[in-house]
Amino acid sequence: MPFDVLLAVLLLGVGQWQIHSPDSHRVIPHPGLSAVIWVVTASALVWRRRFRWQAFTIVVVGVTVEALPAPDSGTLAGFVALCVVLYTVVRAESRIEKTVVATAIAVLALLFHYARDPQASNAVESIQATYVVLLACPVVARLIAGRAARTELLESELAIQHERQAEAAQAAVTAERARIARELHDVIAHSVSVTIVQSMAAQTAIIDGHLADARRRLGSIEEAARNALADMRRLVTIDDTDPPTTLEAQPRMATLHQLVQRLTDSGTEVHLDQQGPWTDVPLGTDLALFRITQEAVTNAINHAPGAAIHIRVVDRDGFVATDITNGTATRPDPGPGSGRGLLGMRERVQLYGGTLQTGPRPDGGYQVHAALPTTAATR
Repeated sequence: MPFDVLLAVLLLGVGQWQIHSPDSHRVIPHPGLSAVIWVVTASALVWRRRFRWQAFTIVVVGVTVEALPAPDSGTLAGFVALCVVLYTVVRAESRIEKTVVATAIAVLALLFHYARDPQASNAVESIQATYVVLLACPVVARLIAGRAARTELLESELAIQHERQAEAAQAAVTAERARIARELHDVIAHSVSVTIVQSMAAQTAIIDGHLADARRRLGSIEEAARNALADMRRLVTIDDTDPPTTLEAQPRMATLHQLVQRLTDSGTEVHLDQQGPWTDVPLGTDLALFRITQEAVTNAINHAPGAAIHIRVVDRDGFVATDITNGTATRPDPGPGSGRGLLGMRERVQLYGGTLQTGPRPDGGYQVHAALPTTAATR
């Protein structure tokens, strides 16, 4: 809109100047009437995008009426306005029939002007140039419209692809949350079972007078209850409609060496360095860290074939951490993955209030670092 206003004001000024200070070969018999006609014609350019055909009609009529008083009373500003409205109509019109009609009307208006101009026979080349310019306007408009349509189509397809990727990512997050929820079901069931067994043993110890043993078992009950409560708080944030699985299928960090041994037997070079007592780690945290480590190793095998993998697990200062690093691939990389593995890691780390750092290494390899608190707090 600001550009159209500026264009209308500019052409209005040029047109008025040509009307009141015409060239030596141009005749303006009624400058006042021509000035009024040109004001109306130029004003139509302000609304040319919103009312395209109306603006086109006003300009064509204005240019034609302006040339009626004398054979050579037209202006250059009128020709420019005619080109502008013709371009505007064709640029926005999808039907080729209307495009042809608009072009034909504009050419007829120009032909009417030159047919009455006695100077036309002496300026054949300039007249031909004006026809070429006028006919170039709809051609350029169609080219730009086609390019804009293709760009819009590509942007629409790109938006659809982004939407599908977002839906796939959300589906992956939902599936991972459901998996975590199933595991938490079993972890909580295990904690409750431990609480029951320890409470029964504590009652027996009290009856037998073994107060020290009873005190120790009550401490175990408190710890198991705190862990179960923390896992319950995590569980209520997850929507899971699948039934829980059995606890026997859940791995622990204590069994990580078995995973490493299986990978080593299959030909993958894997090194494990596990430090710390690993006695104060809640079951849920233990399981989450194992899943993160397992996923990171799987990603390293898939995206860095043949590279050596190093796993370092540390239990220290209220946190358990795992570092999985790999070197450069010695075989061709099958290509980028879906990113679901990293999504699953982030979901688990966020659920347990930990931190996750992933990224390439300076030597061309990749590193995954995850740290989870061993306290019962969920956040």
